[in-house]
Amino acid sequence: EGGEETVIGYDEICYFPDGEISDYIMFAALDLEGGKLEVDTYLGWAQNIYMSHDYLYIALTEGDNCDTSIYRFAVDGIKMEYKGKGTVSGYPLNQFAMDEHKGHFRIATTEQREDGPVNNVYVLDEKMNVAGEIRGLAPGETIYAARFMGDMGYLVTFEMMDPLFAIDLSNPKKPKVLGELKIPGFSNYLHPLDDKHLLGIGQDTEISELEGREFVITKGIKLAIFDVSDINSPKEEHAVVLGDSGSWSEAMYDHKAVFFHKGVLAVPAGLTKGENWEANLVFQGALFFDIDVEKGIQ
Repeated sequence: EGGEETVIGYDEICYFPDGEISDYIMFAALDLEGGKLEVDTYLGWAQNIYMSHDYLYIALTEGDNCDTSIYRFAVDGIKMEYKGKGTVSGYPLNQFAMDEHKGHFRIATTEQREDGPVNNVYVLDEKMNVAGEIRGLAPGETIYAARFMGDMGYLVTFEMMDPLFAIDLSNPKKPKVLGELKIPGFSNYLHPLDDKHLLGIGQDTEISELEGREFVITKGIKLAIFDVSDINSPKEEHAVVLGDSGSWSEAMYDHKAVFFHKGVLAVPAGLTKGENWEANLVFQGALFFDIDVEKGIQ
């Protein structure tokens, strides 16, 4: 404070009871009008953080079973107060696999079992108890992208094909899958265009066969607009594929690399030409697109 180093005392450090991590989490809140600074320190770490208007959630996956603990904090100005903890099976992909809506916290996880992965969706109440759940979704596949929008949740899982699941969360105690779309390729990032359309950024794929065994070949970067106006039957309305195998975009792994404003999308990309190991880099830079739910991707 005032340009001088401030040491956090031992009596000011909190800890998570089940944590065995030597790292620290520090939350700093600054009053922009008065300049007052509030710092809370916890012994532990967080793999994913989600913040709503009034609450902050920390998700920590650990242990042999890879269960995820979610810690809930109330935020009032620059003050934080611990409110509770919930536990679910599996691990979330990123912050987009978590959400708060009408007092309930929703989280989508991939759970590794002895016979392969499955995927789950949990709805937790204000006391961080599980109010509703969907277990065992898309056996053998893992979550590649997730997005919650109001009473709906959308998941992309992948192994050979790319299912897009539309999940009704309007009744927190009874979430249910309403629709499913299976198409080649997969989305790593889902961006809401409006309440009836999603933009997917990922990769195109094709299934090949060698000595009687099927395997997946990743192709170019795929941009797709999904129409979810009929939640019982989502569909891919428009799609473009850029480059060949080996093409990449930071936007598939870091949402901060995605710029979208007034129908204009910009993403960084490296595009290749050719098949597999013979592909040559032919472009590296930023790509700009006009995105329109009716006209498509241009």
